[in-house]
Amino acid sequence: MNTYQLWKRTEQDKEHPRSQQWRTFNDNPARIAEAYAALSEEHRVSYDVMIDRTATLPFALDSLRKWHGPQATGAMLRAACGSLLKSGLLASVRTSWGERLLFIPKDIYEHLLAMRLDDAFSKNDYVPEVAEMEDAFLYSLHPLPGGGVISVEASKGMLTDLFQMLVYAMNEGLPLTAKGNLHKRAITRLDSLLRLDGQALASWNIKIPFAESLPVHVAIVLDMALRLGLLRKDPTSYAVQIEQLKWWFSLPSHEALRAIAEVVIEHYLPNEALARHIAYSALYYGSLRKWSSEESVVNACRHLGWLEDSEHTYEAVREQIRDWLRTAHSLGVCDVGTSDGCWMFRSIQQEEGVHQRVLFVQPDFEIMVPPHTSFLIRFELEVFAELWKSDQMDTYRLTRDSFENGLEHGRSVQSVLSFLENCSLTGVPGHVRDAIEMWGRQYGRVQFAKVILLRCTDADTAQAVQSAMDSSEPLKRWLIPVGALDYIVDREHVDEVSNQLARFELPPLQRWGGEERMRMPCLWQNEVREQEELEADHEAPVYSPSSLQYYEMDTGSMAQDVDENSYDDISSQWTKALRPYHTSTKRDMVMAAIRHQTQLEVEEEGRTHVIVPLTSKVSDDKSWAVTAYVLPCLSSDKPVNLSPEKWDKVRLIVPEGLL
Repeated sequence: MNTYQLWKRTEQDKEHPRSQQWRTFNDNPARIAEAYAALSEEHRVSYDVMIDRTATLPFALDSLRKWHGPQATGAMLRAACGSLLKSGLLASVRTSWGERLLFIPKDIYEHLLAMRLDDAFSKNDYVPEVAEMEDAFLYSLHPLPGGGVISVEASKGMLTDLFQMLVYAMNEGLPLTAKGNLHKRAITRLDSLLRLDGQALASWNIKIPFAESLPVHVAIVLDMALRLGLLRKDPTSYAVQIEQLKWWFSLPSHEALRAIAEVVIEHYLPNEALARHIAYSALYYGSLRKWSSEESVVNACRHLGWLEDSEHTYEAVREQIRDWLRTAHSLGVCDVGTSDGCWMFRSIQQEEGVHQRVLFVQPDFEIMVPPHTSFLIRFELEVFAELWKSDQMDTYRLTRDSFENGLEHGRSVQSVLSFLENCSLTGVPGHVRDAIEMWGRQYGRVQFAKVILLRCTDADTAQAVQSAMDSSEPLKRWLIPVGALDYIVDREHVDEVSNQLARFELPPLQRWGGEERMRMPCLWQNEVREQEELEADHEAPVYSPSSLQYYEMDTGSMAQDVDENSYDDISSQWTKALRPYHTSTKRDMVMAAIRHQTQLEVEEEGRTHVIVPLTSKVSDDKSWAVTAYVLPCLSSDKPVNLSPEKWDKVRLIVPEGLL
């Protein structure tokens, strides 16, 4: 869930303290860095631990105790929660059973991850392995091994499949059976239309209900359309959401691909922080407009400490990186190839112009469509032209049947010619224009209205119908003039009237007047409305491990949750100053530090140390030992055994706000 979704969920709640803060973060991402910089050092370190441990996954307060360590103690983590929630850098929801779950909003995580990687580069601590984005380098790479991959360049992938599914839904519909499943005829047609390699996502163990009847690639594309808000599941069908469709087709391809990648990360990847770190790091390197190697991601994981507490081996991590790159390549997110056994990748950064003159209208009625053409333009082409072949450049063919289909969807001679003139780089050949105008005269000048009116487009057509009536006895019986342009039709004889009119070259439109819902909308000239909130799964066909969207936003105080463990056993004297204590008191202080996961400041032979005690043990000879981290140390360092009897002075360090 990102800050936009959080804001939309809370904007009606005037009492929610962070709604406007999330709106600010969404409108101006630079404010995220400002809020992060404004944190105290302890809270910033604690927040970094939360990022490393969870990425964007939700976590319960009990998890904070498990993360207790030298970088941030459990007490520090608990103390930081209130400040982080107040800043908007952390969000919380309540489950139906009352448990509070905390999480880092997705766009905040992405912004801070980029900052951390940029900071590492600026300090020269770590430089990613990259190559200039030159085609010569592209051609030196080899396609990925296995899986039938034949090209280094990203497949047409999810963007094209979503487009094909939405066009099919507008033309044919996506009806549901009585059990709520997609109709078999639609499944069969989509199975042949869609080209996504579902096996490229097999490594994520995606679970699909009714998998025996719903092919995996159809389920994934349908699921993606629902999660992006492009489709909605109604009682009888999947319905296309027109306003969201307009927004989606207006996005530059790299933004749309990023949105697709984020859906995959949130809903298809396992609930593991490392899997999300890997995917988002790969997206970051891909955005550098250079080729990056898989070692870039491995080194980032190592540099930022994500592998220190991980049970994964180097080979397992590299395999997980490759699983993500194979998925991203199949989705069309990035180009991926191999060089001397190393995988190289770069994200797709192609920009489109919605109103560019990009089409080539050929004299043979073929329309050439370059690969960078906007989906808004492609969608309009689908209305009145047929996709003839698809390769590096798609080819549409303009025929009388396809033009008549355009008329059925509400287009006209004028709108088709205007579209082609505005979008064609080479103009519209004269004889193509003549053919369109002729087809317009031959079809669609009349149509049946739902009120059983035969309605003419103009006075000339009405006169032609009147002339036909004068020559046809059936038309005289079944047509009754009503006004200048309309005729009442006998309900029982609509088909006969249609056949008679066709004899006089006046075939009516098959679409009756008033049937607006089934038309393919004209998107390419309309204004784009604000993006809809995308948070529910809309009964998506793929099981998602993410459940945040089902929980209620939380506005309560952290005090009731954070301080379930009472601090009444801690004397205020213990925290004020470094001073000597009796052995029994030192033992009580150590046990309190272990119980509450806090630090101790100790002085031994004139030297002062801060330690994080973990366990305390009394040996058979009555000697007393404490296992602890001695700060400063790395999270990979091992704890050491200390003898409290040698400590001259002790102070218990409790983070501010807990006592």
